[in-house]
Amino acid sequence: MSRPRLLTVLDGTTEAAMVFVGAPAGFGKTVLLADWARRQDRGAVAWLSADADDNDDRLFWSAVLEALGGSGRLPDGNPLRALTVPDAPRSDLAFLAQVADALDTLPDPVVLVLDAAQEITSPDPWHGLRALVRHQPAGLCLAISSRREPPLPLGRARLADRLVEVGAARLRFTADEADALFAAADAIPRDEVAPLVARTGGWPAGLRLAAASAARHGSLREFDTGQDSGVLDYLTDEVLAPFTPAQRELLRTISICDELPAGLAPVLSGRVDAEAMLHELGGPATHVVDSDGVPPRHRVTPLLRTYLRSELQRRAPDRARASTRPRPAGSPGTTGRRRRCCTASARAIPPGSASCCASTP
Repeated sequence: MSRPRLLTVLDGTTEAAMVFVGAPAGFGKTVLLADWARRQDRGAVAWLSADADDNDDRLFWSAVLEALGGSGRLPDGNPLRALTVPDAPRSDLAFLAQVADALDTLPDPVVLVLDAAQEITSPDPWHGLRALVRHQPAGLCLAISSRREPPLPLGRARLADRLVEVGAARLRFTADEADALFAAADAIPRDEVAPLVARTGGWPAGLRLAAASAARHGSLREFDTGQDSGVLDYLTDEVLAPFTPAQRELLRTISICDELPAGLAPVLSGRVDAEAMLHELGGPATHVVDSDGVPPRHRVTPLLRTYLRSELQRRAPDRARASTRPRPAGSPGTTGRRRRCCTASARAIPPGSASCCASTP
């Protein structure tokens, strides 16, 4: 669905040199930029979807020139149409200057969208893009979508008020947007929408997965209890796949606790670097752990925790039962018992004997 409040933000790019849409998997970055691109003047947008091949510097710049050549903003006589990509573009300053100069002569700027930019892990293409951005050609606005902040001079662009940013906080669905989304599908009763937005944190993919689950099963029960295999597959393939085995094991281990006080993660996991890992997992590129307070208290995001626990229940029921023993709320010593219970359940079976499933943003 179209989201006018976000399109309005992107429409403020008249004087911007760069646009950055940054958030973890499933936040609708590509959908937003595609909707925005369709609303621009015909031929104003050149689109490049990055993949692993773009780590080859020469292939990357060949794709950039092809995308620019396909836009309606590049006149037939523009030098970019005849420009040959050198063997090593990053070190060929003359080539990069020619690209910048050719863009500078455009009567109307072109928006070059680099989608899924996290796929470019080689420094070479980024080196050339930095040089191009430093030239600040008047005929170019570079729009990037990525799961992590790109190695470009975003700080300088922010300071000069030439950067438009849309992050995860803005991309989360409001209750009204979710209501409009589900009204078209008619899969979820309206009185269940606001609680669902709260449970998913407004994560767009989570809402879409919930709608699909409700359509398959007739209710949200399987989705809410971590029993929907389609949701599990998405979370495994899109959310947890980029993590290291150690990170996945840590998430599985701490999922037995609703909230983890500072210092308990190393006890549960046996890793002295557990707190540092949790900080990394809470970063903007991943954000599967929420931490707040001083000292911090950590929580695996709710949907992820639900599916991690469900997997634990299937593969190690004794450990899962130990983590969910009822404790009187507010009774003396509850915090201490919760800590001891989490620790005991985490040690009830050897690490790694339960597979690490998947979940949210």
